[in-house]
Amino acid sequence: MPTWLSDPPRTALILLGVFALGAFASAFFLAPDGPPTRRGDAKTAVSRRGPRRRLMLLAVIGAVAFLGLVVADGTWESDREQITRKLHEMSQGVAERNLDKVFEHISESFRYGSANKAALRARGESALRDGQVTEIPIWDIDVPRNNGDTRQLKVLFRFKIKGNALSENQFIGEGVFVKEGEEWRLVGVEVFSPTGTRDRYQIPGL
Repeated sequence: MPTWLSDPPRTALILLGVFALGAFASAFFLAPDGPPTRRGDAKTAVSRRGPRRRLMLLAVIGAVAFLGLVVADGTWESDREQITRKLHEMSQGVAERNLDKVFEHISESFRYGSANKAALRARGESALRDGQVTEIPIWDIDVPRNNGDTRQLKVLFRFKIKGNALSENQFIGEGVFVKEGEEWRLVGVEVFSPTGTRDRYQIPGL
């Protein structure tokens, strides 16, 4: 599914909506106010009929295009929408103490330094068990737009680590997602201070 259909820019939807409403409003104001009472009124009504029909046709075309994009956007999940959903599901998995929900979105090829997926899961289980981590809320997710020709994307996001290991804090994450079949999965991650992506932060125990 092309990205412009599964994830249409909001500006395109706004412009189509404005175009359809504008054409409809213009057609309405071109309509005669009432039945013609004089010959001149009849001529005016006839002269208005052609442009009014064309404007109504444009309004219908704009409305159909707008509704078509809305339906496509709601029916098909774009790469950006899938990655955003999976990051939120991973965050929910930590809050629910359900690491299966987290690690189903992590690739078997995952690496963080010398740690692989199994090492990351073992560290996560230990952190949850000891109360070091209770939640990892994620926000400000920035996924580059993909036109379908890229199978690896770098995604920036902000997050907190709540628990007794650290006081409440903020970090910037840079996740590397790869497309495995039709599914995007996390294959690597870097953690930075909240001020920018120059100062790396090492996850304790990894």
